[in-house]
Order: sequence, then C-alpha cells, then structure tokens
Amino acid sequence: MGNEILTEVKMPPLYGLVLAGGFSTRMQEDKSLLVVDGKYMYQVALHLLGQVCTQVYLSCRIEQSQNFQNCHLIPDAFPPNGPISGILSAQKFNAQVAWLVIPVDMPNLKKEFIDNNLIAGRDPAKNVTILKDRTDAHVQPLVAIYEPSSHLLLEQSYYRGTYSLKAILAQMKIKVVEVDDPDNCLLNYNSREDWH
Repeated sequence: MGNEILTEVKMPPLYGLVLAGGFSTRMQEDKSLLVVDGKYMYQVALHLLGQVCTQVYLSCRIEQSQNFQNCHLIPDAFPPNGPISGILSAQKFNAQVAWLVIPVDMPNLKKEFIDNNLIAGRDPAKNVTILKDRTDAHVQPLVAIYEPSSHLLLEQSYYRGTYSLKAILAQMKIKVVEVDDPDNCLLNYNSREDWH
C-alpha cells in the first residue's frame, strides 16, 4: 500500500425548511392555515420534511409567529422580499447544513417523490439541487436543496437588491433534476379558485 490520501466530498446534514412567510395575497387568507385532511397546511408540510430531514423548521414573518403551534420557527431575519428572505434567515441560523426547501402550499408533495428525485439527485458539489418538471420550461426554485456554498451568493444578491431566486440561480452552479409529475406533486395553491 502506498501513502495515498483518500478524499471524499462530505455531505452536509440535510435540514428541512417550510416556507410559510408569504403574504397569500391571491388567497386572501394565510395559506399555511388552510386545512388539508384535518391538518393545517403547514403541519402537512412539516410532517413531510420530518420524514426525510434531520431537523425541520418553519420559516415565517415575525408577526406570524403566534399562528404556529408545536414546531421550530425561524422568523425572518431579513426584511420580507420573497422566499429569499426565508432561505437566508435559515442559513443565518445554521450556515453549515444544507436546507431542503419546500413551500407551504404544495400539499400534494410526497416522501417518495422527494426521495426519488430531489434527494437521490442531490449533488453537494453544486450550490443548489433543483427540480424541473419535464413539461415545464422553468425550474422549481422552491423545491430544492440549498447547499452551504449557496449562502454567500444568495446574500450578495439580496444586498444588491436582486430577490428573484430564478435570476440568482442563473448565476449559480446548479444540478437540475428533471422529473415526471403525473400526480401533480408540484402543484401549488395560490388562489381560492385553485383551492376549491
């Protein structure tokens, strides 16, 4: 045997983050408090991530904090400028882990879908691993794994006034996982019409 040094890319721990800090303008009520199968939407999302992540947190605006029971909260540490504020707040809370992010308004997401696509396709050497429905031209920036290496790039973009995740992702090293979605796992509920 020689004096070879084996190097291995260390896989950062995977924490879960449910993004619930939106203003739900189109829904006209807090989407996270809508009821799905007897549970609040935020509880459904937290339960899902609890099956695939080491620890799970709910991202919300400070004034929402009293709405959520029996869960770990990360209130926005940055002024609310869309989902980037929640992701950056989570990274400020713990910059050493990867954050698996989902929005609160995708109640059709399933453990198997996350496992078989996002987690199986994860590349820690990239800044972000992200899903893309084969039938859609756009990636899904809110169903993604943000590695620790994404933090500085997100923060720099935020302070430059660029809040669009799609615009920021175009400047990052990303792993795109193309998926088939016959069960509408990636369908999100934005308005009352979507819900009823």
